Amino acid sequence: MRKQVQKERCTKIMLTKCKAVCCLYDKVQLAIAKMLDAEPAIFQFECNVPILCNDIPANDLNLPSETYTTDFVLHYDDGHMAVREAVFRSYLSRPSVAEKLELSRRYWQQQGISDWGIIIDKEDTSHEES
Repeated sequence: MRKQVQKERCTKIMLTKCKAVCCLYDKVQLAIAKMLDAEPAIFQFECNVPILCNDIPANDLNLPSETYTTDFVLHYDDGHMAVREAVFRSYLSRPSVAEKLELSRRYWQQQGISDWGIIIDKEDTSHEES
């Protein structure tokens, strides 16, 4: 989940299961988009779907009133929908990231989607000693 207006560079790619050009803002999003495109059970997915924050009871969250987007909304062959947020492992301990993820979870739960989750980058084991 991220702010809707991004000032950082993005990678734009066309994937077979995404109707529009995918604008991906980091390596985690890019890897997940490619993984989703190859997933046989997924019929279609959307990237950077706007969340309407005014529709969510978020009184206890300390987020600025901006428009945010969900990283991926998935449409499965069997008709059910799911939401996945892409997060760097190192960002999980940041309170602002936790609040954005909670906002996303609440929003999609209110929209009737209970299959919500996060996908984090692979753990870097290159620094471990043998």
